[in-house]
Amino acid sequence: MFMEDAEAHGIGEHNFCRNPDGDKKPWCFIKVNNEKVKWEYCDVSVCSALDIIDPERSPVEPLTEPLGFDSCGKTEISERKIKRIYGGFKSTAGKHPWQASLQTSLPLSVSMPQGHFCGGALIHPCWVLTAAHCTDTKAKNLKVVLGAQDLKKTEFHEQTFGVEKIFKYSHYNERDEIPYNDIALLKLKPVNGHCALESKYVKTICLPDDLFPSGTECYISGWGVTETGEGSRQLLDAKVKLISNTVCNSRRLYDHTIDESMICAGNLQKPGQDSCQG
Repeated sequence: MFMEDAEAHGIGEHNFCRNPDGDKKPWCFIKVNNEKVKWEYCDVSVCSALDIIDPERSPVEPLTEPLGFDSCGKTEISERKIKRIYGGFKSTAGKHPWQASLQTSLPLSVSMPQGHFCGGALIHPCWVLTAAHCTDTKAKNLKVVLGAQDLKKTEFHEQTFGVEKIFKYSHYNERDEIPYNDIALLKLKPVNGHCALESKYVKTICLPDDLFPSGTECYISGWGVTETGEGSRQLLDAKVKLISNTVCNSRRLYDHTIDESMICAGNLQKPGQDSCQG
C-alpha cells in the first residue's frame, strides 16, 4: 500500500496531514468504501508568516561557478514516487533538474493562454533543446524557466531567462499533422552576464553518443495534458521503455508513420503511462 521508505517522507500507514512534495496545501490518504485509496487536501488554516520564517536559513540555494557545470545528467534528489495522478507520478523538486518550461507572454490560442506551453531540456548553461513545433512564436515573446516544479507558484530555486534566438532544424516538417525532424535549440539571453547557474535544482542533461537499445528504461517528464484533458500545474514523470521503430511501425501500432528522426517509447504490456509528440 505504501512505499518502503514511506516513514522517512512522512507518508507511513496513518492518515495524518503532510506536505512532503511542496503542494499548495497539506494532504492525506483516505480510503473510499474500505477499498480504493485516494488523496484529498486537508482542511487546515495557513500558519502565520511569523511562525514559519527562519532567519538563520538562507533563502537561496548556494550556486557554483557560473562558467560551466561540473557534470551532466546527475541529480542530487533521491527517487520518490507519490502516485497521485493516473499515468504519471507527481515529481519532486530537483528530480529532473534539466527540465525547462517554455512560457509565452502572449496567448497562443483560445485553448492555450499565456504561460507554459512546452517543455525542453537544458543541455548547456545557455542552450535549451526543445521540439520544433514549440517554436512558432517570436523569441521576444518567450521566456524559459529552469528549476520549476509548480507552475502556479514562483519558487525560490527557479531561474528565468529570455530567449535571444531560436534555431529550428531546417528539415522540420509536418505531414498529416505528424511532426518530423521535430527539434530546435533556444539560445538563452544572459542575465547579469551569465546564463544558467548550477544548483541542486538546475543542471544540464547529457547528450548521448549513440542510440539506446530497445527495452532501455527511460524517464519522461513535463507539465503536459493528462488523462483529465488539462495540463498539470505540477511536474509529472513516468518510466517508459524504448520500443524499436520496427515494432512501432507495425499496422497495429503506428503503421509506418515513425521514421529515423523519432524515438518510440511506452509500455505495450501495460498501457497507461505514456507521452506523445514530446
